[in-house]
Amino acid sequence: MKTTVSKRGQITIPKAIRDRYGIQPGTEIGFHADANGFSIFKIGDHDSVDNWRGKGKGAGKISTEDFLRRIRDK
Repeated sequence: MKTTVSKRGQITIPKAIRDRYGIQPGTEIGFHADANGFSIFKIGDHDSVDNWRGKGKGAGKISTEDFLRRIRDK
């Protein structure tokens, strides 16, 4: 995916990226620069357990190993 920097130095984060990482208006974004370029990252002020909450729902009657294999392949 690519985007273009506006005259005011702004960029639009593609919708697919916003949806995947839960980026909404007001979400803080950080930048890290080094000799190889830069990266953009979401700054989280949430409980890290929230990332995992609800992941086990709907597993049904499969083994723990099969369930973990499914969620790790995503």
